[in-house]
Amino acid sequence: MGKLRKKRKNTRVQPTGLPSVAEAIEEQENAPDASLAHEHLLEMLSSPSADDRQCACAGLANLVLESELVSGLLDRGIAKRLASMLVDDSEAVRLGAAGALRNLSLCGHETCVRMVDDDVMTPLVVTFKRSIDKLTRGDVAAPVNKCS
Repeated sequence: MGKLRKKRKNTRVQPTGLPSVAEAIEEQENAPDASLAHEHLLEMLSSPSADDRQCACAGLANLVLESELVSGLLDRGIAKRLASMLVDDSEAVRLGAAGALRNLSLCGHETCVRMVDDDVMTPLVVTFKRSIDKLTRGDVAAPVNKCS
């Protein structure tokens, strides 16, 4: 009678340390949807933590650079929510919101018109007035970026 041989598993490690093409495709297919990412960022904007709000503004500043997502974000009221962050108590949150609104304004004329329709200008003017008051009093300090 013959001997029964055990089957060995092929556990060869990728020599480059990179995933195989099949693994990369599978990972891409199983990746979370971009809409879930911006949903989380929108939730973080209403967080009681200033650090969370600042990081959400920074994330949205990067997200609005992807032009295919802008109209959906504007429909969700992102301009209004970021505008309300311009009068936040935390200076880092104000700067993050201003940066996100700046990046949003780069998306074209139609986007800017929608931002004005969403009344972004009122909190922006309030922020300008506060900044001018600080400059005239000499109360200017460098903000700390905690997202990096």
